[in-house]
Amino acid sequence: MPPEAPFPSNEKERLRTLLSQNLLDTPSEEMFNELVELAATLTDMPIALISLLDTERLWFKARHGLEVDEVPRTQAFCAYTILDSIPLIVEDASQDPRFADNPLVLAESGIRFYAGIPLEMKDGSCLGSLCVLDRQKRTLNTSQIASLKLLARQVVRLFEQRLELQQSANQDSLQRQLTRVIGSDLRNPIWNAEVFLEILDRQGLLPSHAARDIAERMHADLHQSSHLLERLLAWIEIRQQYREGQAIAEEIELRPEVVRALHTIRTPANVKQLELVNAVPEGLKVWGHRPILTFVLHHLLHNALRFTERGHIAVTASQQGPEIHITVADTGMGISAERQTELFDWSRRQTLGDQPRSKGLGLGLLMSQELLRLEQGQLWCESTLGIGSQFHFRLLA
Repeated sequence: MPPEAPFPSNEKERLRTLLSQNLLDTPSEEMFNELVELAATLTDMPIALISLLDTERLWFKARHGLEVDEVPRTQAFCAYTILDSIPLIVEDASQDPRFADNPLVLAESGIRFYAGIPLEMKDGSCLGSLCVLDRQKRTLNTSQIASLKLLARQVVRLFEQRLELQQSANQDSLQRQLTRVIGSDLRNPIWNAEVFLEILDRQGLLPSHAARDIAERMHADLHQSSHLLERLLAWIEIRQQYREGQAIAEEIELRPEVVRALHTIRTPANVKQLELVNAVPEGLKVWGHRPILTFVLHHLLHNALRFTERGHIAVTASQQGPEIHITVADTGMGISAERQTELFDWSRRQTLGDQPRSKGLGLGLLMSQELLRLEQGQLWCESTLGIGSQFHFRLLA
C-alpha cells in the first residue's frame, strides 16, 4: 500500500472552504471542461483533471482522457499537491517512494508522470489541483508549467464567480419561496380560528364537549403559528449575521447544548410520558456558529415531540473523521417514503401541509437545512411509518 499523505495543518478550515463552494458532486460544466482540454493541449498530455480533495476521496470536477469520477484519497497524488502552494512535478511515479506502491501506478498502463498545480483560494486553503498525467515518463518545460499556473488561477476565479452567482440566485429564490410558504402556513391557522369563531357565533352556545374540541384545535393552530414565527425570526436574524460578517464560529461542547435543548420540551414530554435520552458523549465538540446549532436542535426536538405519542426521543452523536454526526430519533408516527423525498424541496413545500398536524413541518426543516449549509453541514431524514423517524445532521469537528 502507498504511504498516506499527511493532512495539511489547516485541514478543518480547508474542508470548510471546500464544502462552502458547493462544487462536490455537481454536474459537468462546460467552462471547466474547456480548461482541462486546454491544459492537455498545452502540455501534450493524454489526461488532464480539475480535482477536489474531500475527506475520503479525490473527486474530479472536470476530466479529459479519464473515465472515472473519483478515486480514494489514499491513492490521490493530489493529497501531496495540496500540502504546498507550489507545483508538484513527478516525472516517474514508479521511482518515487510516495507513489511507487500506488495501485494507480502498479496497474497495467499505470500512471508515470504527474504535474499538479494547487488550487489555492483567497484564505490560503488548497481545495485540490489542476493536473496533467501520462502513462509514460515525461517532463514539462518552464513555459508549460507557467501555462498550467495561469490556468489554475483561472479555475480558482471561476470557482469564486460561480459561488457568487449561486448565492445571489439562491437569495432571490429563497425570499420568493419564503414569502409564498409563510402565506400558506401562517394564514391557514388564523383562517381556521376565524371560521370556528363564526360557527360559534351562528350556532349560539354549543355543547360543552364540542366547545372544548374547538378551543383545543384553535389553541393548537395558533400555538403552531407562534412557534413558526419564532423560528422564522431566528432564521432571518442568523442569516443577517452572516451577511454582515457578525457570525462568530467557535468550538462548542455538544452535550450541554443538547441538555438545554431537551429542557425546552421536558414538560410536554412528561405529559405524554415520553422518555428523553441524551446519549451524546462527554467532551464531544463541534465547530460552528452556536445559534445555528441551537436552532436546528430545538426544531428537530419540537418536531419529534409533536409527532410522537409514546416511547422516547433520543439525541445521539459520534465523530466520523473530521465531522460530527448528530441524530434526533423518535418513536413517532413516521413519514412515508414519498413525503421524505419532498421534505427538503422548496418547490414542493406547499404540498406538505395536507395531512393532519403537518403544517409548519417542512418550513422549519428547510430553514434548518439552509442554516446548516452556511456551516457546510447537511440535514437528512430516515423514517418508517408507524415506527418513527431519525433526522441526521452533520457539522465539522
